[in-house]
Amino acid sequence: ISAGEAQAAVNEFNRLRRDLAADDPFIRNEAPTAMAALYVRLATEAGENNNPQAAAQMAEAGLQVLPGHPELTNLQTRFRRVAAQAAARNAAGSVTQQNFAAFQRTYADARQGLTGAEANQFDTSVVNALVTRLTEIERGGNFSAANELRRSALQVFPNNQRLTQLQLRQPSQFAARVNAEIAGARLTAAEALLVEGRRVDGADHPDLRSVGTQLEGRKADAMGHYRNALAEQQRGNRAAQQQALQQAVAIWSDNEQFQEMQRIFTGTVGAQRADDGSRACTANLAGLGARGARAACFNMVAGERGPQLVVVAGMGGGAPIAVSKYEITIGDYNHFCRNGGGCQPIAGDDAHPVTGITIQNADAYIAWLTQTTGTQYRLPSDAEWLYAAGAGSDGRSPDNNCRVMQGGSAIKGLALTRVTAGPSNAWGLANVVGNAQEWTRTGGTLQARGGSFQDPLSNCEVGLVKPHSGAADDATGFRVMRGID
Repeated sequence: ISAGEAQAAVNEFNRLRRDLAADDPFIRNEAPTAMAALYVRLATEAGENNNPQAAAQMAEAGLQVLPGHPELTNLQTRFRRVAAQAAARNAAGSVTQQNFAAFQRTYADARQGLTGAEANQFDTSVVNALVTRLTEIERGGNFSAANELRRSALQVFPNNQRLTQLQLRQPSQFAARVNAEIAGARLTAAEALLVEGRRVDGADHPDLRSVGTQLEGRKADAMGHYRNALAEQQRGNRAAQQQALQQAVAIWSDNEQFQEMQRIFTGTVGAQRADDGSRACTANLAGLGARGARAACFNMVAGERGPQLVVVAGMGGGAPIAVSKYEITIGDYNHFCRNGGGCQPIAGDDAHPVTGITIQNADAYIAWLTQTTGTQYRLPSDAEWLYAAGAGSDGRSPDNNCRVMQGGSAIKGLALTRVTAGPSNAWGLANVVGNAQEWTRTGGTLQARGGSFQDPLSNCEVGLVKPHSGAADDATGFRVMRGID
C-alpha cells in the first residue's frame, strides 16, 4: 500500500483473509481503511492529471475490493461524469455529418443529470468545441460540409447565440455552374462565369480556385489539339488536321478560333466582301492562300484594290497574320505616288516587284497604307518572314528566278520577272525565293531574305539572308503584313 501498488496490495489482502479469522481487527478495519485510502488517492491523482476515465476505473477497481464504499462510490460517479463530458467534447471536436448521430448520443449521455450552472457550463464547452470544428472544416475549403454541420448543431442547440451568429463562408454558387459549362465543352462560357464568380465571391474562394485549375487544364488540352491541327494544316494533311480539330472542339466547342477553322470543313471558304469592296482577312482563311483568289483578302486603297494578302496561321499557336501574297509591285507603289505619296512614279511593268527605292520610301508607302485603310501595316520581322515564307519547306525550286550559269553565260536569272510568274509555297505566297530579295525588320536590324535573280540558283532558299543598309538597289523589294480582321 505504501508503495502505491494497488494490485499487489489486493493480492496480499486476499491471502491474509484466507489465513486470518474473519473477525481479525486487521482484516475487518485496518486493511480495508488502508486499501480505501490507496484507491481514493490513486483515483484522485488520475483525476488531477486530467485522466477522468482512468480515475473512474480506479474507483471502480476499489469498489470491487470494498463494495459500497461511500467515498469510492462518489469518486466513481464524479469521474464517470467528467469522463463522459470529456468524451462529448472530444466527439464535438472531430464530428462530421456522417457521425453526428453518434455525437448526439454521447452528448445526451454526458448531460444526463446535469442542471443549472453545471449544465450551462457543459453546454458552453461542447459548443466551443463545435465552433472550433466548424471553423476548421471551413478553413479546409469544404464550405458545404461546414454549413450543413452547423445546421445539424443548431438542431441540438437551437438558441445558442454563438452558433446562430457564427459566420461561415458559403459555397460558391458559381462553381457548380462553371463545372456544368466545362462538362458541356463550353469553356469560353465557363471562363466568363468564373470571372463573374471571382468578382462576387472573391478570387481566393477555394471552390473557384478548384474549378479554375480544372478549367485551365481543359483549355490547355484543347489548345494542344488545336496546335496539332495547325501543324497538320502546314503539312497539308487535311484529314489529320480535321481529326485534331474535332478533338479540340470536343473539349472547347465555343472557341472562336476553333469554330473558324471548323468552317473550312463544313462550308464554303471565302473572304467576305465589305461595302467598299474590301475582302476581310479573317482567321478561317488561315493556310488556304494557295487555293486561289477566293481565299485571298485585301483592303481598298484610294479607290483601288490594295496588295493581295493571304492569311497564315499564327506562330506557336498565336494569332493568325495576313501577309502580301506577292512582292509589292511597281503598280502598287505608283498608286501611292499618284495619291499623295510625294514621289515620282517609277517606270516599268506594273506587275514587276518594285526595287530601286530606299527603306525610307518603303516605310512611307507602308505608312500611307495604314493611314488610308485604318489598318496597321508593317514590314514582317525576320522570324515572321521565315515562318510565312517557309510554310514547312526551304523553298528550293528549279523554277525560282535565280541565276543559272552555263559556259560562262547566264541562261536564267537575267532580270526581274512578274510577281505572278514564280512558284508559290503551301500557303500561297509567291516568289518568296528569288526574283527580288525582301526586306525584314527586327527591332533596328534590317536584312534581306530569300535571295534575288542575281543569286546563284544553288544558294536560293528561304534561309538565304544578307544584312542590308536600306539603300536603293535593283535586287531588293519587300512584302507587307498586317493583323487579321
